[in-house]
Amino acid sequence: MESFTGPIIRLVTDPGRRMMFVVVLIAVPAVAAINVWAKMNVPLEAPAFGRTIHPAPPATITVHENDINLTTADNPYRHLETDDPEAFKAHVENGRRVYFQNCFYCHGDGLAGDGMFAHGLNPIPTNFTDQGIMPQLQESFLFWRISKGGPGMPEEGGPWDSAMPAWENFLTEEEMWDVVMFLADFTGYTARARSEHSDGGH
Repeated sequence: MESFTGPIIRLVTDPGRRMMFVVVLIAVPAVAAINVWAKMNVPLEAPAFGRTIHPAPPATITVHENDINLTTADNPYRHLETDDPEAFKAHVENGRRVYFQNCFYCHGDGLAGDGMFAHGLNPIPTNFTDQGIMPQLQESFLFWRISKGGPGMPEEGGPWDSAMPAWENFLTEEEMWDVVMFLADFTGYTARARSEHSDGGH
């Protein structure tokens, strides 16, 4: 112990070593401070996340106690476009009503994702007028995203969660399918055919 404490005691008590003591007294805290600064002075970088814009939907979902197979489901009212055009038009108009009562606040009156609340959201709402959206998504995918909203987004849709509510809590299945048909009718883009494989988005 003497071999360890002796030099320290002599450094502190020996007048002839006073200058060395002062240098050590200044140097030790300075070196410690520089070491702490060096460890803290690193650039801040955002964590790396691989968010999938259009995450793949689950195979099946349950909406209003009805099980829907998203890989085989068709819009139950789409056939009216050729079988009964007047009835089809009524569904599209109902979809228009539902959209402007509920959706345009975020997605905009022109469906361009620029509604009055849009810029306060992350991610911003989908721009349905973008030709890379509707033609790439199946109607069953759109129904899934509308019915389940942000709460139904899978993990690969993170780290940001869609702010869209789960509209199944407010709308009927028919109303949600009608909105899907209105989106296609308004934009002029046909949703991707079920026979093609697609990923799906908010």
